Amino acid sequence: MDLNDDLGYIFSDALIKAVSTVSGILIDVVSEERNDELEEITGVMFISSIRNLMLFISAKESDIKVISSFMTGTPEADITTEEAEDTLCELANITSSGVKLRVHDEDRRFSISMPFIIKGKDMMISTKQRARVLSQVIGNDEISLKLVVID
Repeated sequence: MDLNDDLGYIFSDALIKAVSTVSGILIDVVSEERNDELEEITGVMFISSIRNLMLFISAKESDIKVISSFMTGTPEADITTEEAEDTLCELANITSSGVKLRVHDEDRRFSISMPFIIKGKDMMISTKQRARVLSQVIGNDEISLKLVVID
């Protein structure tokens, strides 16, 4: 794990709890390696605090539809692309809020942006050498999400 072990754990844990809370699906850290096959839809948020961070949660549309189905009770086949995107934005928002709750006592200036979506399978995140990056695949046997946090 890169970034900062404590902060990296806080983001991973916040995403795991967000998915579990909204859908009841249990997931965990699967890998700390890139899996570019996951990048079909990406939810993005900016976090402004003592450190400015960018949160990316990427997944296949079909995996987000599984989460959305459990979240809403709607059959997967009936979940639209827009509803899947809304679900991913909600996961990014809940994850950022979970991080905010954990670090707010230390940093009163913590604020988060509105979530937004980036679509595309060929998205690549490129950073300067000095940027710290956390990149993890989080999921289970049925779904996978890629969590990337850039500091």
